[in-house]
Amino acid sequence: MKFSSLQKLGGIAIVAGSVLFALWAVCWTTMLPVESRYKDFSVMILSPNWLWISSVSLFGLVLMIFGFTAIYSRLYKDAGISGLMGYVLIMVAYILQAAEVTWEVFVYPAVVSYAPAVDLFKNRLLWDYPLIVLYRNVLHITIFLGVILFCKALIKSKEFPKMAGILFLVGAVTYAVCSSFNMYLEILGVLIFSAGCFILGRTMFSESSK
Repeated sequence: MKFSSLQKLGGIAIVAGSVLFALWAVCWTTMLPVESRYKDFSVMILSPNWLWISSVSLFGLVLMIFGFTAIYSRLYKDAGISGLMGYVLIMVAYILQAAEVTWEVFVYPAVVSYAPAVDLFKNRLLWDYPLIVLYRNVLHITIFLGVILFCKALIKSKEFPKMAGILFLVGAVTYAVCSSFNMYLEILGVLIFSAGCFILGRTMFSESSK
């Protein structure tokens, strides 16, 4: 397969991933009992919509991982060390995020189906466990640093519209900063981020088709 064809597939992947991310954000907010998020998370997991909405997020993440690799293949010559570090950190962050969502899809429903284990979610025992707190902190830090460095390379590059890099940066930082305290700003961050990724993917696809 030609390299340009792989880049085109990467563009398609990140467009599809951005659409799935936006779909997840809207459905997560409107079709799950999000008001119970901080009081009893098990109520959300027990919702009949939990499994397919979480699966949408997982597929979106997998597509994004491939898409970002294709984007970096267009940037690497001029991205420098900071661009490389940004790419590596974003890959680490998305792999960690995909691992977390994999548990949400395959493990959380099994846990809440066992009555004595529900307290792990009701009393936030799971979220407050030190290693899980560390895991989430590492995830947020890698997203934050990776996005800043990667977006610096995107904005400086002539390969992509600057607006794509700006939306990518604003959306990802909003999501990372607000995910712990404001659900609506978190979702807004996802939508802005998805818009930036959509532009990046469309550019990849159109340029690779020439």
